[in-house]
Amino acid sequence: MLAARSLSTDLNGIGSATLAVTILGLLLSGLAIGLRFGARRIKRVPFELDDWLILLATISYFGFCANALVCVYTLGGGQVYHDRRNAHRKYVQYMQSLFASCPLYIITATPVKLSVCFLYRRLFSGEYSRQIIKITIVSCILWFVTGVISTMLYCRPIPYFWDKSMDGGQCFHFFAHFAVFGAASIIIDTVIIAIAIPVALGLNMSLRKRVAVAAAFLLSTFILVSGTLRIVYSYSPVDDARKYQTGMTLGTCLI
Repeated sequence: MLAARSLSTDLNGIGSATLAVTILGLLLSGLAIGLRFGARRIKRVPFELDDWLILLATISYFGFCANALVCVYTLGGGQVYHDRRNAHRKYVQYMQSLFASCPLYIITATPVKLSVCFLYRRLFSGEYSRQIIKITIVSCILWFVTGVISTMLYCRPIPYFWDKSMDGGQCFHFFAHFAVFGAASIIIDTVIIAIAIPVALGLNMSLRKRVAVAAAFLLSTFILVSGTLRIVYSYSPVDDARKYQTGMTLGTCLI
């Protein structure tokens, strides 16, 4: 009856949620980066490394969103294909997109973390804070390198991820892999947030202003909450790939 379902009306709950979050993320990230660069240009403030890193993260995030839409419009939106050849082709496209989602996430999240760290380097002059920032920057780079390499080695050979008919192929647990790197990401984010709080409290301002600044930094804990929810929502002891893609897209948009 149906070779492919309507892209606009036949998405199920998972597909609709992923589509809505993806569009929201694109709009918010584009608006935020536009306002940031526009404000610097109006004030004739030179662009710093942290500005270019956040721009890189935004561009990478656009790629992540495009990849998420491939998932939605192939198999991740509840589509049912009665033509076996077409169904297999869509399945392969979906799994290839799913495979790309993890390195795209890492490539997106790392510049965000580094951008905040380099912003701190410009703002904070204390020796102790600068040493912690250096360690955090190194940790971010190690997290990036380890994540990308392990993702590329997730399946041997790589095509086995979407073609289980290959002889001698093997993979380790995809969702456990994401959960481990998600937990490491939360630890790094916690350190990044913690660096700023004592410095903000020690500023030469009135108590009310210091508390207000510290409260602004504490709002960043929302990142930790969303990161934790992303892991909990995405992780599955079975290969529920559609649930995983929705959780990752939602979590990355919130971050």
